[in-house]
Amino acid sequence: MKYESRGIPTPYLIQEQGITLEEIEEDNMEDVTMYAIVHAASQWLTMDTMEKEFSAIFLLGDVSQCLYIVDGKSIIAPMFVVANENDPTMICRLPQKKWGKFFDRCLEKL
Repeated sequence: MKYESRGIPTPYLIQEQGITLEEIEEDNMEDVTMYAIVHAASQWLTMDTMEKEFSAIFLLGDVSQCLYIVDGKSIIAPMFVVANENDPTMICRLPQKKWGKFFDRCLEKL
């Protein structure tokens, strides 16, 4: 997502640039950063687990504690996540760029 309005306190302006709310509003500042909204798991899911299992089941955390707005550039290994049919859990798979290493290990076990 992108903040379309000027004068809005964004993570970049407040946290990265250290600009106050008053300065942002007064100078009608604009942030052109592309953000992603990430709803994270309730329990930490390690990359080690993903690399061993290829996919994992998890529960989304409470939005008051597990919802983040991050700079889109900071996402380096996006995961494919789908709802688990008829269940409150979600299923995620290993990021595609790590598939080769996973399947190499599978072949080594043969």
